[in-house]
Amino acid sequence: MKTAQLKSLAGKPALWFDLFALLGVLSAVQSILLGDKTTHGIIHSHYNNYVIFKYAFRHLVQGIELYAYYPAEHFDIYKYSPAFALAFGFFNALPDWLGLSIFNVLNAVAVVYGLHLLPGLPQRLKSTALGFSVIEMLTSIQNSQCNGLIAGLLILAIASLERERIGLAVLCVMITVYIKIFGVVAFSLFLFYPGKGRMIMWGLIWAAFFSLVPLVVVNPEGLIALYKSWWKIITEDHGNNYGFSMIGWLHYWFGLNPNKLLIQALGVLSFVLPLLQWNKWSNRLFRYRMLALVLLWVIVFNHMSESPTLVIAVCGAALWFSLSEQKRIDWALILFCLLLTSLSSTDLFPYSLRSTWIYPKVMKVFPLILIWMKLSVELFTMKAKAEMPAGERL
Repeated sequence: MKTAQLKSLAGKPALWFDLFALLGVLSAVQSILLGDKTTHGIIHSHYNNYVIFKYAFRHLVQGIELYAYYPAEHFDIYKYSPAFALAFGFFNALPDWLGLSIFNVLNAVAVVYGLHLLPGLPQRLKSTALGFSVIEMLTSIQNSQCNGLIAGLLILAIASLERERIGLAVLCVMITVYIKIFGVVAFSLFLFYPGKGRMIMWGLIWAAFFSLVPLVVVNPEGLIALYKSWWKIITEDHGNNYGFSMIGWLHYWFGLNPNKLLIQALGVLSFVLPLLQWNKWSNRLFRYRMLALVLLWVIVFNHMSESPTLVIAVCGAALWFSLSEQKRIDWALILFCLLLTSLSSTDLFPYSLRSTWIYPKVMKVFPLILIWMKLSVELFTMKAKAEMPAGERL
């Protein structure tokens, strides 16, 4: 097949939808066929996270504590909102082979759909972003995680704002908030768009809905107790973890034990400063680069980040690269990210290397930190009237 034909094929959205959906199904089949495994003496399936979500719904309906250990059912603990547990009632009604397949496909294609709807970005560049995201996406769905869905919803939120669909945009971000709270950072991007009153109205509507919808199966006192338990889990994790983050990198590389609140405060400052460039708010390239920054930032400065969570940041890195001038340094950074962040989780890296260097030294996040730094600089150095890149330059 000629190069021109390959480029034409790679530029078709249907190809990426089919590829990501296929990966979702194959990862589900693999997880089921692998059977059980043992972690810290607890026997659980290879799709343990999906099982946690499914049992969270059962516990919610039964009126028992969501945020407790149930080693007879699964490994680890449920850490998401009561609303997310309720939503899993759909999957609970399905056999695991079907429910897991649908869940993995949903997570895989969410990013494809979000990027597909971003106006003004040539399809070839969308394909570039998807190409650099696919391996990390596979890692995430092999762990039956919902991070692909979060990344896709955040991208779809901005695509919806660009298309003046405010209610849908707010809904997308609010869903991420009620899965993992850090999605709230994306609301900062709403500053770039008109209709602030409608945004606030829809925000109140969706917040009330997701906060109160568990009342269909629990009483008010029980729901209040659940939110208290959820908050306790979140705050306890804040004290115990370093994660695949800037904080973890500083700790494991340099032996530092930095104050988490200080590092996160500096991270907030680094995020807010680009927003102060009001003269660039009308520039679509600036807005999309800020979207890439959000996807990177919520992981780089998140002390709870795990390896499967990095798909969110990798999607941000891939979007950054598709929007970049693609100089040698840009290629070096994205290939470094592909090698050390994405491929380091595969069998291309010997297990001994992964277990003694890649994971203990949180090396997977290092390329993402470098890309975050370069993108932060680009947001200040780009011209207010800089134009979106053209697809044909690849």
